Amino acid sequence: MFKIRFIIFLVMLYYTTTLFANGAGSTTCDFLLIDYSTKSSGMGSSYAGCFNHPDALIFNPAGLGFIRQNIFTASHLEYLAEMRYEYIAMVHKLYDDWNWGANIVYRGSDEVARDSKGRDIGEFVNRDIFATFGAGYPVNKYFSFGIAAKVIYQRLFDRNGWTFAVDGGMHLQKQWKNVKFITGLSLMNLGPDISYDGAEGPLPILWRVSFGLDFSIKKHQFLITQDSRIIKKNEPDFSFGIEYKPNNYFGCRIGFVGGKEMTDFNSPRIGFSFYQKYGTFDYSFRRLKGLDDIHQISYTIPFGKGRWLTEMEK
Repeated sequence: MFKIRFIIFLVMLYYTTTLFANGAGSTTCDFLLIDYSTKSSGMGSSYAGCFNHPDALIFNPAGLGFIRQNIFTASHLEYLAEMRYEYIAMVHKLYDDWNWGANIVYRGSDEVARDSKGRDIGEFVNRDIFATFGAGYPVNKYFSFGIAAKVIYQRLFDRNGWTFAVDGGMHLQKQWKNVKFITGLSLMNLGPDISYDGAEGPLPILWRVSFGLDFSIKKHQFLITQDSRIIKKNEPDFSFGIEYKPNNYFGCRIGFVGGKEMTDFNSPRIGFSFYQKYGTFDYSFRRLKGLDDIHQISYTIPFGKGRWLTEMEK
């Protein structure tokens, strides 16, 4: 019965997301598509790179289902000179099975407009904020599902826009000897158009398919990931990533993002982590074609009861 329901779920998800992906018209709120996860960014923005982390809520709320401890994380990103991002997220265990998570993302810039002679003609402010609350439930040790809701606000020049959206997804994992197979499917940003004081724009509805292999060779841990995305109206894009952990104290990553719509992002990304007794420091670096380098940092700590799991135990 479970297999039949799972097959029906995949078929429905495929046709639903294909319908949205082929819709006409441009989209707004591009900030909903940016990877705010420092850990995942170093692996090419892959969900499988952070499925056991609060950052999973960015990609697939079902990833919350298998998290085994309470975690808080905060991230800072400098982007395109005057633009900055701030991101916080947490996950908390409820009872024996349910895990709930939340995040808040802020993107802002203050810029001065100039005319053709270089004279100041006024300041304009851009602000993007969204907050997400979600929950994940492990049906068994192989399968979990999740759902999330988000509130979205955007200020463009002198206009303000509000809307909301829902996300949903599933996560499958299977252990075979020392290899864990990871699969994720998610539908993100499903909601009404955002309204800017009378003007409206559609949200970037996103379908994500993720795969990963988590395995060890002696005491060395490896994670290989691959993600594919279909965004409404756009051509599919893809990403690959590899993570290597020689011990419980250090990890390094490299990733790549490609696709017809991602020509400015087709460059390698790198990242590393230092795992400490009371938390983890993450760093990632990527370069936009012809634009500024991007440096991103985050720190993750456990809270509440229970000890901090080592990287080999997660």
